[in-house]
Amino acid sequence: MEKFDIPYFAGNTASRDLIVGVGSRIRDYFDIQSYDKTIQRFAQADSISMNLQLSIIEGVFTARHALAPSTSPSSNGEGSPEYLSVSNDPPLNYLAIAEQIADDILKAGIYGKDKSVTWLSIDIIPGTGQYQYQPVGPSLYAGQIGIGLFFAALSITSDNKNYKNTALNSVASLLKLLTAKNVDAANVIARDLGIGGCVGLGSLIYGLSVLSRLLNIPAMLEDAIHFRDYRYRSF
Repeated sequence: MEKFDIPYFAGNTASRDLIVGVGSRIRDYFDIQSYDKTIQRFAQADSISMNLQLSIIEGVFTARHALAPSTSPSSNGEGSPEYLSVSNDPPLNYLAIAEQIADDILKAGIYGKDKSVTWLSIDIIPGTGQYQYQPVGPSLYAGQIGIGLFFAALSITSDNKNYKNTALNSVASLLKLLTAKNVDAANVIARDLGIGGCVGLGSLIYGLSVLSRLLNIPAMLEDAIHFRDYRYRSF
């Protein structure tokens, strides 16, 4: 590789051959043509898979045309910010609204065989003003910890047991990393996140601490302490 001797492989959608180098090929290397394989996968796709593919396409186009947030407060035309205006509308059922949001989040989840769950989301690329459609990270502000806290809080006020399970499953991959004592991976997360309280390592420590209290799982507090230790090792 250092001498730029880079292997070259190619294929053709209408052929089972593997093209190696220039003018050479291995006949019938693949079991099926890639075009036929694609048609086969479309035919085997269930509604969950199709909805996921559609959401990815919609998310990519939405991220493409999203605008960076404005730092100036919006106005209702009368000199006062909209969020300070008084409404005469009847009071809202906030719990019902929260449950509707939760149901929408559940439908958008990507579920693993180990019952873990994650999501795809639009997030801004730091320093660019551009958005990208990508898997959520672990943070409190826009990631697994924040979603987990939402479901944990909702599980206390709702009879839906699925909310508590989702709170646990949303942080399952993060906890698995800690229980496996994968120090290198945890240190990488610590360095990448930084020490911020919303999107940094501090948000993980805070989130796990609150999750421990809301779900009555003392072990999560120990996990938060472990992340605190990674913080001191990484900075």
